[in-house]
Amino acid sequence: MGPGVLNHDDIAILFADRLDSGLPIKAFGDGTVKDGNGAHDWHLRPDLDLTHDYHSIESTAQIDGHQDTISSLRAESAAALAALYFLRSVCIFYNIRTSSSNIIYHLDNKEALRRLNASVYESFFHTANPITTDYDIWAALREATSSIPGTHIGIHVKGHQDNDIPLESLSLEAQMNIRMDALAGECHNTHSLPLAAKAHYCNQVSLILRGHIVTTKIHQQLRSAFTGPSLQAYIQRKENWDDHIFSTIDWPAHRSYLASLPFPKRVNVIKMVHNWQYTKSCAMFFQESELCVCPMGCRMEETALHHLACPNIPGSDL
Repeated sequence: MGPGVLNHDDIAILFADRLDSGLPIKAFGDGTVKDGNGAHDWHLRPDLDLTHDYHSIESTAQIDGHQDTISSLRAESAAALAALYFLRSVCIFYNIRTSSSNIIYHLDNKEALRRLNASVYESFFHTANPITTDYDIWAALREATSSIPGTHIGIHVKGHQDNDIPLESLSLEAQMNIRMDALAGECHNTHSLPLAAKAHYCNQVSLILRGHIVTTKIHQQLRSAFTGPSLQAYIQRKENWDDHIFSTIDWPAHRSYLASLPFPKRVNVIKMVHNWQYTKSCAMFFQESELCVCPMGCRMEETALHHLACPNIPGSDL
């Protein structure tokens, strides 16, 4: 709550009167994610005068989400959701069922705004893909906007404008965004441990893998859950590795490198790493050839890496 003489009950009454009278409400929010841990800040005011904080309320909180996949989209969407939850509590407590108010949200994340604006349509649950990243927050936004009377409008404000322009020269909306970013950063710094993803009560189903709720990269995580154990067992058996040796491999770096390659090159690299190239030695192993001699005529055995040393292969072909 900003500096002033009003307590929380007074603030709630101000927002209730605003909604009941059909007057606009301004909302601001921002989020941050670092080292697998996220936080957000939201701010609501029942007037459009940004030169004071007497009639405003704000709060910061840690964001739930798995530390390997949490993103700023989740943090910034949660900021808007927290503001919506406050307004919904006001509407429920004061029995406000209809309102012509414009509730205007200022965020610097365009995808979060797109989802907020898309959440007002009746066809949401028929058009929004349930395996989309952070669908649980998106569905919660839809449920919240549909239960709060008024028109919900998302407006983009460019973030970090103070990097190039003095703060006092920026619009009041931009200054508020910078403030939200700073407060979210302070909140993040006070929480050293990530907060596990939680099921929102409006979500009809949640996917749980390895003890945590999956909210992003659902296809990839399902594929890994189904194929990972057998692939790990195959690699350990093939390379004669125990669990300790397998765990010392930097698999995230391995995955990032492969993901950076074009698909045809990625296939070739994977074949080379696992000795899956279709060489004469491989064909002989699978009884598809009686000889393992290099077909280029060097009379040497064609092993997995033979092509790197074969004297009959021009260097330009490697």
